[in-house]
Amino acid sequence: MQLNPDLGFLFMLFSGGTPVGYLALCFGFSFGINGRGLLLDEIYIRKSHVKMGLGKQCISFIDELA
Repeated sequence: MQLNPDLGFLFMLFSGGTPVGYLALCFGFSFGINGRGLLLDEIYIRKSHVKMGLGKQCISFIDELA
């Protein structure tokens, strides 16, 4: 799900068609990297789905996206 490509992205996490969390990514500016960067603002995963590898999948997804 794309909110505003100039500001960032919000992705819903689903398991078997049921929403189980979300991932929020925002753009920011850093003098250290000399430009725009992608910031992981928040990952939320329901307690019932913790320890199922969703967090690792989110980090891999961000790595591919960035």
